[in-house]
Amino acid sequence: MRARPSALWFVSLAALVAPALISACMSPSSATPTELVVDIDAEPAVKARAQTLHVVVEAAVDVSDPKQLSSSLDQSVKTAKLPLRVALVPLFGSARRKFVLTATALDAKQVLVAQARLVSGYVADEVRYAHLLIEDACLDTHCAGALDTCAGGHCVPAEVDAGGLSQDPQHPTRLPASEADAGE
Repeated sequence: MRARPSALWFVSLAALVAPALISACMSPSSATPTELVVDIDAEPAVKARAQTLHVVVEAAVDVSDPKQLSSSLDQSVKTAKLPLRVALVPLFGSARRKFVLTATALDAKQVLVAQARLVSGYVADEVRYAHLLIEDACLDTHCAGALDTCAGGHCVPAEVDAGGLSQDPQHPTRLPASEADAGE
């Protein structure tokens, strides 16, 4: 007797076939999407204390104006699922749009363990890659500024020019960039 394929097998097959069908239907001028792919991870001490990771993505043309921000993703996942990949595309394909991605590690009582934030945008018709790391040095550090992140235990601006991010999916740009990274 032959076993029935699991639902997971069908989902996997659909995940492989759907992109091929979609790209086959696209015109050559729109073959390269405008997208930013962010891999979110945490260092060992953060993972040891955290139970969940709360990810929020807010977008606007002007992220410095909180009234313009609209939430496009608000999701919590178990830290055991890290690293987590989030693919961001701008509303209506507009590369002028910006976003604020906040990844907050929370303990069992939903209290802050550590947090990292990325404020960036897009490069038209290009895919860029970033690796956002929630650092052990940032345990119990809350950055009050909505556009700040913790790097090396200190609150620093979280804004990163998307044009400076990697185009290589195998080597995403590590964020937040420490002062040592800036000198390399």
